[in-house]
Amino acid sequence: VSTQSTWGFSGIQVMRALTIVKYAKPVVFQQMPIPKVKSGEVLIKMRASPINPSDLGFIHGVYGCRRPTRLPVVAGLEGTGIIHEVGAGVNSSLVGKPVSLFLNSQDPNFHGCWSEFAPANLRDVIELHENTDFKMSACAIVNPITALCFIDIAKKAKTRSIIHTAAASIVGRILEQLAQKEGINVINVIRNKEEEDTIKKFGAKHVLNSTDADFAEKLKTLVNELQPQVTFNAVGNELAGKIFKAMPEQATMYQYSNIQMKPVSYTHLTLPTILLVQISVVAGSLKKKI
Repeated sequence: VSTQSTWGFSGIQVMRALTIVKYAKPVVFQQMPIPKVKSGEVLIKMRASPINPSDLGFIHGVYGCRRPTRLPVVAGLEGTGIIHEVGAGVNSSLVGKPVSLFLNSQDPNFHGCWSEFAPANLRDVIELHENTDFKMSACAIVNPITALCFIDIAKKAKTRSIIHTAAASIVGRILEQLAQKEGINVINVIRNKEEEDTIKKFGAKHVLNSTDADFAEKLKTLVNELQPQVTFNAVGNELAGKIFKAMPEQATMYQYSNIQMKPVSYTHLTLPTILLVQISVVAGSLKKKI
């Protein structure tokens, strides 16, 4: 977004923003008043903000949180900027500091960061070094912490192998590097040659293309060899069912995103498979034993 705010006809200083006017519809570019900073908050002059799958889910109204009921609402969950103003109880020395932020989407008064200015609770802000690249740091919270959580889950499951779909994503690249340090094998599932080349640049040894005719066969071979007890699935459609069917007994699949915004299908499973394999499906904080 631009960082040039203007004055409206009423004398109120306004900014430009991308807003959700109706869920599952394109965001709308419009002008709106610059938010007033509240106690315990800072007002951030935004410099960069990514478009994460979580943002798309939020725009569609299907992100795993209580969505704001009052529309329009500014979109954007994560980004970087410079503290422009502080509220009561916040040290004024923070003004001018570069920061990274991840906004609390559970807040019924949520205000996103796809705007020239964004308010944030001080606890949701991380101070950055003065020479930080704002674009690089705009992804400093969601993706790295997601990958770290995956490693933690794998350790607790005491598995030396995992499966990850959408493996060429930022999360996938970070996960592959962290897994190598921890001695954990990752079966990286991608969908084209470009994605395969991307993840291999990060040292990936096990890469499968889900569009290959023999994908299911190759997957089953690798699963039999590596025995991954955990899968992290970020896509919808029938791929989930194919992987689900190949997983070992007592394994767990975490459905942590749905990049394609398509229903997750388990049509490749038969009742005997479900009863014998006893795989768990975990979506967010809900765990359902099949």
